[in-house]
Amino acid sequence: MNKKFKDYFFILLGSFLIAIGVNWFLVPHKIAAGGASGIGTILYVMLGVPISVTALIINVSLLIAGYKSLSRQSFFKALFGMLALSLFLGVTSVVRPFSNDVLLSSIYGGVIVGVGVGLAVSRNASTGGTDFAAVMLNKIYPRFSVAVYILIIDAIIILASSIAFEDYSVILYATLSLYITTRMADDIIEGVDFAKSIFIISDKCDEISKCIITDLDRGVTGIYIRKMYSENDGMMLMCIIRKNQFLKLKKIVKDIDENAFIILTDVREVLGEGFKK
Repeated sequence: MNKKFKDYFFILLGSFLIAIGVNWFLVPHKIAAGGASGIGTILYVMLGVPISVTALIINVSLLIAGYKSLSRQSFFKALFGMLALSLFLGVTSVVRPFSNDVLLSSIYGGVIVGVGVGLAVSRNASTGGTDFAAVMLNKIYPRFSVAVYILIIDAIIILASSIAFEDYSVILYATLSLYITTRMADDIIEGVDFAKSIFIISDKCDEISKCIITDLDRGVTGIYIRKMYSENDGMMLMCIIRKNQFLKLKKIVKDIDENAFIILTDVREVLGEGFKK
């Protein structure tokens, strides 16, 4: 019950953030950055149709059309997210826009919408829109991936908005906002608990690994390798550490073997002992 409460709470929060980003930042400047809200923006500006109504009709229609591909739990989560989004789109539409600057609005709108989408999707839910349509198109015509279909649909919506508003500059702002939304959503979904992955090639791997385990309290994995230049077999160490531990690890390695070869890469999220459960 506690997990379900958290899931629905974050779906509710995500829907609220999406509504804020759309109504307070994007719609006032006619920025239709794809999805059902993008179509709603076009209809609202041209015909005065509330975005909440347009989003509800489009999203629920897509959900009904694709319900067979969803589990029972995912269906109800998606339905809850769509209803919550439409409700919040209606409630937040009465607030005046935060900024008259189109560029700032497209940036901040993209950030807020992206965080909202990420929170909803991270709980295996959806607020509807482009992704549902893309999944169904992929099933009908699987030659293109879901990501390609999402790109095509959003591009059509952005182009349609520029034609409807007779202002082609909105393409630039909508594209910027859509890019920021996608990146922010990816960061939320994939996690932002960054760490560092270290690969160490040395002739003194045993001594280095003991110091890392003792001084840094981090596990180390030994990987047998073959050095193609010298044609000798050897050992490579792999270790995942916190960002603030790198300088200490580098000192440990250099104090033991000045000729050691160190490779450092970024890690988005680490699950396991010593990190997140």
